[in-house]
Amino acid sequence: MLNKDFYPTPKPLIEKMLEGVEIGRLSYILEPSAGKGDICDYLARRHKNTYYNRSKLNFDVIEIEPDLQLILKGKEYNLIHDDFLTFQSHKRYDLLVANFPFSDGEKHLAHALQMIEANGGQLICLVNAETLYNPCNQTRQALAQTLERLCGEIEFIEGAFSKAERPTDVEVALIRVSVEVKPKVSILFNNLREAEEIKLNEIVPEGIALAGFKSGLLACFQQEATLGVNLIKEWAALKPYIMDELQKAGQEKPSYAKPLIELKIGDYQTDSLAGLVNDYLKKLRQKYWSCLLRDNRFSRNYTNNILKELEAKLRDLVGFDFTEFNIRELEKDLFTKINGGIEDAILELFDTLSCQFHWRQESGNIHYYNGWATNKAHKINDKVIIPMNGYNAYDKTKVDYYLHETLADMVKVFNYLAADEINPRQLTQGALWAAEGNQKFNNIDLRYFTVTLYKKGTAHIRFQDKRLLEKLNIFGSQRKNWLPPAYGKKRYSEMNQEEREVVDTFQGKSVYEEIMRNADYYLVPQHSLYQLTESASPVQKPMEKEQAALWD
Repeated sequence: MLNKDFYPTPKPLIEKMLEGVEIGRLSYILEPSAGKGDICDYLARRHKNTYYNRSKLNFDVIEIEPDLQLILKGKEYNLIHDDFLTFQSHKRYDLLVANFPFSDGEKHLAHALQMIEANGGQLICLVNAETLYNPCNQTRQALAQTLERLCGEIEFIEGAFSKAERPTDVEVALIRVSVEVKPKVSILFNNLREAEEIKLNEIVPEGIALAGFKSGLLACFQQEATLGVNLIKEWAALKPYIMDELQKAGQEKPSYAKPLIELKIGDYQTDSLAGLVNDYLKKLRQKYWSCLLRDNRFSRNYTNNILKELEAKLRDLVGFDFTEFNIRELEKDLFTKINGGIEDAILELFDTLSCQFHWRQESGNIHYYNGWATNKAHKINDKVIIPMNGYNAYDKTKVDYYLHETLADMVKVFNYLAADEINPRQLTQGALWAAEGNQKFNNIDLRYFTVTLYKKGTAHIRFQDKRLLEKLNIFGSQRKNWLPPAYGKKRYSEMNQEEREVVDTFQGKSVYEEIMRNADYYLVPQHSLYQLTESASPVQKPMEKEQAALWD
């Protein structure tokens, strides 16, 4: 005779129980009080019809009735125990689904809640509604408190079994509880914290300045190195106790035995403690050097060529410890290349806006002057016409990609010269995307200049900061040796006639004297560009009205 509590779950009720369950995300399922396995049958059919067996469902079942156990075994479900109330396991399940016995459902529900609270997972079950309506004993009272604490969902259903295979008028409660277990704090970490009085470091947030970012990375690296090495040592110490072969009495441990839990670093595996430690530290160094080199706080002012060199250098850096000393050595090594890269970028813009885009005399891009020992000297005017199609050839509502890149490079150069802290690419993309959204392509503000696009195939640049434009002109003209060697070193009154003539045609006496009064701003000494970008100094204060008048 079957158990008096055996009431097979009708299909409509099974469907209701499993509404919203994403079966494709399940792997391990437990059905206690499984009966004939009707709920498992439904899950298996639905999985097969929906997911084409792309992932495997593992069904474990528990059933106390011997005749029903035979049915479950015939269906090839894993019968792992007989009485759910005595079931104990370290195994974790994604879903625990059950139609618990009506007579003592509170005991089964309490045990199920204990399991998922300890190991995590989702519980969907049916119990006699009286279990919750009538908290007549301590077990039921504790159940109510646990369900409230775990935010359990409860739905009471009348007549659910009135037309079932074995009908009954018992009202049932459908209960849903989901528990996500937070990972426990590592014993190794706790020991380290007690020994060194540390707290768990996190990668420094984006807003922190470069100096704080580097010191934060160094602290995180040292912590991860200590924790990882301690974990490897602990695994090596536990390895003899978790081998896949038992040592027989009076015999040596089998030489072919391997640990049941294997430890490998990346794609490589070794039994050597030194090999594991060194491989781990190599991966860790790669992680932190990569984080440093690719972070905008460290690399935002580097040219594309320097960024490519940094990527290549990353392969070599993994052999060096991530220390303050080695970071400084890297910065020293990059110093000359960075200066050269920035200087090349500024000179390239100077040439682009003058000789390259000066395709005809009437463009007005440049102002000619009599240079030092040459009559071909020129500087950029405050308005420049770029002979580039501003619109995408296939979509006239979009800005052309190459113009995008040209304007971003221009912003980057002026960002260097202004010692500003903006992100050039973000500024350019934001302004151009806004123009595309509004379909307004005149006087697009790019901080240092505005750009207006014309369908005839040109883009007009008008510089907003004339001091900054003058700084670019001085930089380009000095590097090309078009200004006298005495420029910026002598007062106008101290220059000889030939030197004055060059200054007069370049900018005039009054402007030159203003340059001399603010030489720290206008004159960029050779090999000082890296300090300029690292200084992160605020934008220079606006000129007084009388100084601004010099540029009108």
